[in-house]
Amino acid sequence: MVPPDLPSEPHADRVPFWRRRLLIVSVTVVATLTLSAVASGFVPTPYYAQSPGTVRNTEPLISVEGAATFTDDNGEIGYTTVRLGPATLLEVMGGVFDEDVRLVPERDVIGVADPEENRQLNLQMMVDSKNVAAAVALRSLGYEVPESGDGAVIVEVGPDAPATGILSPGDTITAVDGTDISFDRELSAAIADHAPGDTISLTVVPATGAATRTDEVVLGTRPGGAPEDPPVAFLGVASSTSNLSYDLPFTVDIDSADVGGPSAGLAFSLGVIDVLTPGSLSGGGRVATTGTIDIDGKVGPIGGIEQKVAAVIDAGIGVFLVPAGEGAAARVRAGDDVRIIEVGSLDEALAALADLGGDTSGVTDLAAGAPTG
Repeated sequence: MVPPDLPSEPHADRVPFWRRRLLIVSVTVVATLTLSAVASGFVPTPYYAQSPGTVRNTEPLISVEGAATFTDDNGEIGYTTVRLGPATLLEVMGGVFDEDVRLVPERDVIGVADPEENRQLNLQMMVDSKNVAAAVALRSLGYEVPESGDGAVIVEVGPDAPATGILSPGDTITAVDGTDISFDRELSAAIADHAPGDTISLTVVPATGAATRTDEVVLGTRPGGAPEDPPVAFLGVASSTSNLSYDLPFTVDIDSADVGGPSAGLAFSLGVIDVLTPGSLSGGGRVATTGTIDIDGKVGPIGGIEQKVAAVIDAGIGVFLVPAGEGAAARVRAGDDVRIIEVGSLDEALAALADLGGDTSGVTDLAAGAPTG
């Protein structure tokens, strides 16, 4: 019997074994890499990513009831933001090669708090910042703005500080050595009146709601001072004023949406002034700002200055007011794209705006004729 003819070549639709094996391996590798890339976008890391945010115009966010207001149709005073959140493995890998992304250890961002506690703390700092900003703005315009507070609430206790193991976040100090404390600045002043090694008596309302207690604390020496500087007493806590409130002569509301933190204080003060005075405070141009503000009108430092400069560049804004002492770092990132102006107070910020062509005459005019009660 003659055997049937055998094909001298494989059929066109039959893939050789070695090719099928290579195809399977290739598909497996591609699938594995794809799944790894997708998974890395969800794998948590012990870092937070700090990246450029946005610049938001303050005037549309401010509403006033009970006083005359003015619209600045041409100018803009914006506050800058940064994005800050837990970094995935993919974001950590990308952040290594992106100069505008800063990777921060999680412990340096939230300490011992959990993310939700940290979020609520930042939102509360924004509320406090808006209240202070409105009060400072109205005082600069000549209004009398009484204030009240219920003590210095502990926000953070530093590692190996004199207060470590004695005070906890949420505790409220209501007296130092028998003298009442209503505001956090009074706690700072009371500590400054002592020398390192002094023992002070703190009246404390515990965060737990337990009965008021008295704590004795031996003050340490503030770290980081120059050798030639005199030693400064150190308690080792960060605090804010509990139930801080201001009795404004009329209603001022600032819509900060879901943005947290205190670094928009200067921008909000300038925005309130712009709304309450005629003319353009920015001279019809666009000016970005950042910086905390205290009730005395002093502008304080902020975090993420490089990322905020990047946000200003992305927004196409050419002038950026920053806290005194942060100009050098800001200029390195800004290059020739943005003019950096350092300011140490609200008055210096108003003077800088006037130099840029801003109309600040309304501040003087209103202050001269504003009601005082």
